[in-house]
Amino acid sequence: RRAEVVKDYLINRGIEASRMEYEWFGKNMPVHDCGTVPCTEAMHQLNRRTELKLGK
Repeated sequence: RRAEVVKDYLINRGIEASRMEYEWFGKNMPVHDCGTVPCTEAMHQLNRRTELKLGK
């Protein structure tokens, strides 16, 4: 959902949808993997992100 919100935001700011690709990974690719210990809220916050790759 977060990736779609960012995509819609950029489209509303004039970026053509045809210039964008997006995907999401959910729990499959966390920045911070808590492993076997309970994650703190700060650790979870690192995983709530949107990454953009800009090209020409």
